[in-house]
Amino acid sequence: MHSSLTHLINLIQCLLIQNPHTTILRKPEFQTRKLLLMMMILIIMITQN
Repeated sequence: MHSSLTHLINLIQCLLIQNPHTTILRKPEFQTRKLLLMMMILIIMITQN
């Protein structure tokens, strides 16, 4: 995995955890959060190509 991509993933994770306005965070469903994170990673990977 690319180091810059790993850095972006860490940033996204921090944003997901720290943003209190995210509706997903109001629900304690980790699977939903994980799915959103994976979708964001996929988008980043596509745009980097």
